[in-house]
Amino acid sequence: MISNQSSGAYFGGLAMQFLAEGGTGTYQTGKSPQVSRLNAKKGAIFCQMSNELLADGLGFEAQLDMALRGAMAMGFDNSFITGRVRGNVRNKSCGFRR
Repeated sequence: MISNQSSGAYFGGLAMQFLAEGGTGTYQTGKSPQVSRLNAKKGAIFCQMSNELLADGLGFEAQLDMALRGAMAMGFDNSFITGRVRGNVRNKSCGFRR
């Protein structure tokens, strides 16, 4: 999404100000886009393991935790970059736009 930034205002219509020591800034009122509908989904990974593996596997819980965190991070990154969630549902609120 490209917007006119000639006034120096970028995100939400707000612009940074340089102030002299002891100077006062100019009050700004931000603008927020209208959100017509928010369809939130949560990311989840479920897996099974035996109690024996959990109890006897050396460092298994830590390894599983690291693998799950990595998989979740990769899944969220992919969704944010492509704007797609599993099932090819287009999520127009995220993803890079051309």
